Amino acid sequence: MSIANSPEIHFQKGITPAMKESQTPEPFESPLKSVAMTGRLCGLMLSLNLRQEYVNRSQENSEFVYTFPLPHGAALLDLRVFMDGKELSGMVIGRQRAEKDYEEAIDKGDTPIMVSQSTEGLFTANIGNIKPGEEVAVEVRYAQLLRFEQGHICLRLPTVIAPRFGDPYAQGGLGPHETDRVDLTAEYPLTLNLSVVGELAKARLSSPTHQISCQATGETLTVTLAPGAKLDRDVVINFDDLTGRSFALNGPDEGLAVVLASFCPDLVAPQTPPAPLRLKILVDCSGSMAGDSIYGAKQALRDILKDLGPEDAVSYSRFGNDVQHDMSRLTACCPEVLSALGRLIDITEADLGGTEMRKALISTFRDIGGLGGNQEEGGDLLLITDGDIWDTYQVIQTSRQSGQRVFAIGVSSAPAESLLRQLAEETGGGCELISPRDDFEAAVRRQLSRMRSHKAADVEIDWGAEPVWKTALPKYLYDGETTHIFAAFDGPLKNPPRLKWQVNGQARSAVAGEITADNSPDLRRLGGHQRLEEAGEEEALDLALKYQLVSYHTNLYLVRVREEGDKAKGLPELRQVSQMLAAGYGGLGSVVEAPFLVEELCLDLDSRLGMEYFDELKQKGDALKMEKRDASTGRCERRCPPPAPPCLYLTPQEFLSEFAALALASTDFLAVLGKLRRPGGQPGMDWRRALDDLVKTDGLDWLVAWALMLSWLADKLANDLPLSRQAERLLRHALAALDDSRQKSLSENIDSQFPGLKAESWG
Repeated sequence: MSIANSPEIHFQKGITPAMKESQTPEPFESPLKSVAMTGRLCGLMLSLNLRQEYVNRSQENSEFVYTFPLPHGAALLDLRVFMDGKELSGMVIGRQRAEKDYEEAIDKGDTPIMVSQSTEGLFTANIGNIKPGEEVAVEVRYAQLLRFEQGHICLRLPTVIAPRFGDPYAQGGLGPHETDRVDLTAEYPLTLNLSVVGELAKARLSSPTHQISCQATGETLTVTLAPGAKLDRDVVINFDDLTGRSFALNGPDEGLAVVLASFCPDLVAPQTPPAPLRLKILVDCSGSMAGDSIYGAKQALRDILKDLGPEDAVSYSRFGNDVQHDMSRLTACCPEVLSALGRLIDITEADLGGTEMRKALISTFRDIGGLGGNQEEGGDLLLITDGDIWDTYQVIQTSRQSGQRVFAIGVSSAPAESLLRQLAEETGGGCELISPRDDFEAAVRRQLSRMRSHKAADVEIDWGAEPVWKTALPKYLYDGETTHIFAAFDGPLKNPPRLKWQVNGQARSAVAGEITADNSPDLRRLGGHQRLEEAGEEEALDLALKYQLVSYHTNLYLVRVREEGDKAKGLPELRQVSQMLAAGYGGLGSVVEAPFLVEELCLDLDSRLGMEYFDELKQKGDALKMEKRDASTGRCERRCPPPAPPCLYLTPQEFLSEFAALALASTDFLAVLGKLRRPGGQPGMDWRRALDDLVKTDGLDWLVAWALMLSWLADKLANDLPLSRQAERLLRHALAALDDSRQKSLSENIDSQFPGLKAESWG
């Protein structure tokens, strides 16, 4: 299911500023030791194992939580765990059941491992009850389909989440226990071993991001990275000098024959003149674009400038906190206009603060007039950005509703791929992701070719038989670019599928080629994944379980049951694995000019404060909160600002939010209560009297009374302020002495003390 169809699943609401400000966990040495990628690329199908190795370097029982990116469109399939010489395999189960089983295993002292989807393109590994000194390796496998793009194929393996503008919880869908924090001292080694077979092994390979080694053995080409690679930039491998081709694969699917038809058509007849451009250029000039990204954006713009002619029309806008329309209407590209546009490009800098992308898109869609003032002539929008925002759902909705195509160029060592590709897919545009040392001219040439292409009409596929099910055609077809469509049939097809369309009134078609058998289970599972993206909620759950796919409804789960004498004791300390800073991000270092080095610097970049805050830190060296590393302990000592004075009149929402935040960094319920500021000042709510009644009248211990009140309050606010997993654990353990019926009865008594009180009226 797409991001646009499921905001209630992965966009949490109600995480308040009080929670974000209170969430300041103590620094610790990251448990993530290294990441290894091992994969096979056959034709256009990639299967890749991602192995994460962890060790508990602390003296406490710990839970590791690591949020990591996967390529857009990848299907997360399998989970294996290696621990104490044993190998365990996971399975996909419903999300609610997985989370329940995970918590029960934590309480029993066993070691559960769960992998879930956090939002589009981001997944989280949860590894519970790892005792001091223990090591564990978590290996997930995913598959994806690559595409021919005008004689070029780009394999992009994301490794890091760059800091993003906005709220990762309320806007981005991360759970309260997950984190996007950056630690500039973190270094996670990365290795890659990729086997390439088939025609791609004969292509010209290059990497703009890493030094690679290619070793041919028979029909297989093995690609590895030079030593020293880290999780600070995407791994990009380009395959060039290719001829795109159409093909069809056939495999079994529970009594059906599933077919993948991959078309790479020549859409227009030779000698057809390209269509003129009506181009609205919108450039991200926020602080995160400083350095390599804005340099790359300007390089791409200059390449576009070379291709514009008098038949084209262009406008030019920049955005950060606000949008500035430097050329406020589509204007014919005469020499004077092109000269003025060149001067605007020369003075473009990353100096406009935050990344209010949705506001900028709305204004550019709506306010940029058409050629000659014709508002009906909407044109296409070219967006140049790193895509580093959390408010992706609203941005995609806005773009889809505009009726205008969005062509995205992502410039960064770690662009937000899912957002940029979805913008293109949902509007019928195109997407190019460009690393700082990539071939900008070739990428821009491909994007301009898409923009100038003539629209194909009446697109359909002649399968030669009636499909039992089929996936949807894309909104737009482009010359020399692969379109993947799945369908299933009661029996084998007699003839290969044929793609049909019309351009400029001329009927054209392309045949997929001879149907080749492929008995790999990945074929049917990738077909299921594409169906899942298009399905409604109920069907999506059924498909995810049938094809064993991780989704918003399902998680990968397994548990290592410990012997009685080996059970973990007490609640685990939460260890959130921080990200490395993306290379060249925000002007801190440069991938283009020099190696990116940070020495003795440790800083949590809280992207929720906005890029203007980060920009201020970058420009004013004295504002960087440096940390001195104690040589004897290896720990970091922070110089933090003094705590804010206590507030005696927190609203219930603020109170519960503060409890949830404090619980993330503690397993001691009493200690958390000692730090909580007290609620008060709410009409009709006497918190102290309710606690006294629970203790004096009902005979509860004070800690149990507090836990019951907090649990009751959490139930009242469940729809607007979900508790963090760690907070729920603290309450569950504090209330362990009360059975369900007793707890229900006492909660009803609390309800009776506040008759008619509604959560939405509390402030």
